[in-house]
Amino acid sequence: MYIKSMHITSFGPLKETDITLTPGLNIFEGPNESGKSSVAMFIKFMLYGLSGRSTDGELAERTKYANWDTGCAAGTMILSGTQQEYRIERELYVPVGQLDRDTLRERVVVTDNLTGERLFRDKAPGEAIFGMTEQMFCNSVFVRQLGDTSIDGTGMTEAIENILLSGDEGLDSRKAMRILDNERKALLYKNGGGGKIYELQQELRRLESQRDAATEQNGEIIALESAAADSEARIAQRKQMGMQFAQQADAYDKIQRKIRLDEALACRDQVRQLEEQLSALDSYGDIREKIQTMERLSDGLSVWETKLRTMRRSQADIDDSLPPEMTAEEEAETRSQTEQAASAMRSRKSAFTVSLILFILAAAAGCASFFLHSVDAYLAMGAGIFAGIAAVCGIAAFAHSLSKLKKYHTILSEWGVSDIETLEEVINEKIHLSRQRSDPASEYCVWEQEIAKAEAGKAEDTQSLRACAVLFTEEVPDTDIMTENAVTAAKDLLAEQTKLTETYHTASGRLSTFADVLDPAMQNEITSQAAAALATEAGRQAAGFSREEADKARRNAGLYRSNVEADQKQQLEREKKLSALRAVSVSPADLAEKIGNINEELTALQKRYKGITAAMEALEAAGNNLRAGLLPRIVSESGLLLGMFSGGKYPTVGVTKDFSMNIITQDKTRELDYLSAGTRDAAYVSLRYALLNVLFPDDPPPAVFDESFSRMDADRLSKILTMLSAAGERGNQSLLFSCRALEGEIVQSLLQSGDGTDQVIHMSDKIQ
Repeated sequence: MYIKSMHITSFGPLKETDITLTPGLNIFEGPNESGKSSVAMFIKFMLYGLSGRSTDGELAERTKYANWDTGCAAGTMILSGTQQEYRIERELYVPVGQLDRDTLRERVVVTDNLTGERLFRDKAPGEAIFGMTEQMFCNSVFVRQLGDTSIDGTGMTEAIENILLSGDEGLDSRKAMRILDNERKALLYKNGGGGKIYELQQELRRLESQRDAATEQNGEIIALESAAADSEARIAQRKQMGMQFAQQADAYDKIQRKIRLDEALACRDQVRQLEEQLSALDSYGDIREKIQTMERLSDGLSVWETKLRTMRRSQADIDDSLPPEMTAEEEAETRSQTEQAASAMRSRKSAFTVSLILFILAAAAGCASFFLHSVDAYLAMGAGIFAGIAAVCGIAAFAHSLSKLKKYHTILSEWGVSDIETLEEVINEKIHLSRQRSDPASEYCVWEQEIAKAEAGKAEDTQSLRACAVLFTEEVPDTDIMTENAVTAAKDLLAEQTKLTETYHTASGRLSTFADVLDPAMQNEITSQAAAALATEAGRQAAGFSREEADKARRNAGLYRSNVEADQKQQLEREKKLSALRAVSVSPADLAEKIGNINEELTALQKRYKGITAAMEALEAAGNNLRAGLLPRIVSESGLLLGMFSGGKYPTVGVTKDFSMNIITQDKTRELDYLSAGTRDAAYVSLRYALLNVLFPDDPPPAVFDESFSRMDADRLSKILTMLSAAGERGNQSLLFSCRALEGEIVQSLLQSGDGTDQVIHMSDKIQ
C-alpha cells in the first residue's frame, strides 16, 4: 500500500499544496521551517487525526498543526494498494458562527476511489486499512522527529515486543505484567473493597446525594447559571454584531463626507459660474423695469395713436365745416360779392326804368310820328327815327337790366341764398369761420395745438422706447416690431436672469450648508478618512449602502448596543443574585461538573481496568507466541539489514529474553548503548524495517522517516537508501524528510544508475 498523492488544503504553514508520490523512495528535501515535518504530520493526520491534548510540555497537535491563518486543517490523500484504491478526506474546521478554535469539529470521509462507495464510517482510516492503531503506527512505521533529530535506540527490543502486542513501544513487556497487576490493584481490589475505582464510586455517591439535595434547594441557581451562560454568549455575539454595524455606519459617514466634499466643491464652482453669468447680465440694468418701461411706452404710444386719431377726426370734422382761410384780399373780394349783387340789382332797376322810359318815349314818338306823318313828313320821320332810336335804346337798356338780373341771381345762387340780406349774412359767416383757422382761441386752433402736443409726446415716448429697446434688439424702422422683438428678447433675458438668480440662490444656500467640509484644513482629513474606510471590509460594504441601509446599520448598532447594555445590566443583577445564593448554598453546577469529571475518570478507569485485565491475559499468551514465532524472524531480519547497512561489520544482532538488543562481532558481544549514535540509529531502523517486513509481508504501509538519518555517515546512509530504493521496487513506499542535500544527492545517483521509482521533492517549491 502506498500514498499516491496528497492535496494539502490547509495544514500548518502549507495551503493549497499538491504532492504526487512514487511507490518507492521519496525524499522531501528542504531547510528547517520549510514544512517537511508538517507534511509528515499531515500523513498521520489523514490516517488518524490530530490529538487535542498537550503532552510533556509540548503543544497539542491540533494547536501546532492547524493552519496558522485559518486555525483549520484539511486535505485529501489517495492510497493505492494491490487490490483497492482509497480516497481519504479529512477536515478540522470551526463551525459557522463560532470564533473559538477550541470548538473545532472534525469530518472524515473514506471512499473507494474506483467505485465511489463510502467506506469505514466508524473507524479511523489507518486502523481500517492497515489494521494498526494510531499508537502502533507511531511506534513502528512512523518514525517522528525527536528533539535532537535522533532516533532513540534505548529499549528498542522491548518496543518491538510491545508493538507486536499493544502498539506501545514505551513499555517493557516483561515488566508489563507486574506493572499491570500493580495498576489493577491500584484501580480495584479483587474483593472490590478498595482501590481508586472504589474510592471514586464512594465519592460519586456522596456528590450525587449532595447534588440532589443542592438541586432541590438551589433550582434557581441552576436556572440563573444557565441564563448567565446564555447571556454571556448573547452579549458577546451582540457586541460583535453591534461593532460590525457601527463600523459600517462609521465608514458610510466617512465615505458620505467625501461625497459631500465633492458635492461642495462642485457647488462652489457652480456658484462662481453663476456669479459670472449674472454679472454679464448686470450690464442690462433692471431688465424687469425696462420691460415694464417698454410695455408702458408701447401702451402709451397706442394711447397716443388713439388720441391722435380721435383728435384728428375731430379736427377734420371742424376742418370740413370751416372754409379755407382767406387773405385780406380774399375777404375783400368775398365781401364785394354783396356789393356786386346789390350793384347789379340797382343797375338792373336803373336799366329797367330807362328801358321802360325809352319804350314809353319810343311809343310816344311812334304815335307822334304816326300822327305827325300827316302833318309834317320830316317831323314825322324825325319822330319815327327818334322812336326807333328810343326803341333800340330801350331794348338795349332792357337787355342790360336782364344781364344785371342774371348776374344778381348768379351771385345769390352761388351762395345758396335768395336775397341780399341773407347773402350778406352768409358771406359774413364765411369770413368769420375762415378767420377761425388762425384764431388761437378758436376750437380749430385749440385742436391743432392739442394734436401738436400729442405728436410731441408720442415722438418723445417713441424716442424713449427706442433708446430702451436697442439694448435688447437691433433698431428697425417699425417701432411695433422693434418693441415686440425687444420685449421678447428682454423677457428671455429676464427669464434667464430669473432662472440663474434662483439657481444662484439655491446653490448659494446649498453651499452654505457645506461650511463644515469646505474648510481647507478638513479636506485632506476627510479624503484620507474616506480612503482608509474604503480599505476596510466594512467600508467596502458601506460603499454600496443607500441612506436607508446606513440608517438601518446605525439603528442596528444602537439597538445592539442598547441590548448589550440591557443584557449586561440583567447579567449584573443575575450575578448579584447568584452571589447571594451561592453564599448560602452549594452550587449544583460545580457538583455536576465534579460528578461529570468523576464519571469520566471512573469510566476511563473502568475501561482501563478491563483493558489491563484483558491485556494481562493476552500479554502472557502473546508473549509466548511472539518469542516462539515472530521474534526470531525479526531478529534474523534486523541482523541481515544491519549487516548490510554496516558493510558486514555488524552482521548479527542478539535479543535476550527481556528483548534487550546487542550486536555480536567476531571477538565479543556489544550492547547497543556502547556504540555510536549512527550505529544505534541504523540498528533502530533495522529493527523497525524488520518489524515492518514481518508484520506486513504482502502489502506493507508506507514508512515515514522524519530526520531519522541525520547522525549517519554517507556510506551507511547510501546503503540504507539503496535498500529503501530496492524495497520500493517491490512495493515498499518510504518517505524520508531531510534538511540536508545528502539524501537527495544519493537518490539522484541511484536514479542515474537505474530506472527505479524514486524521486526528490524540494519543499521550497511547495510552501506558499
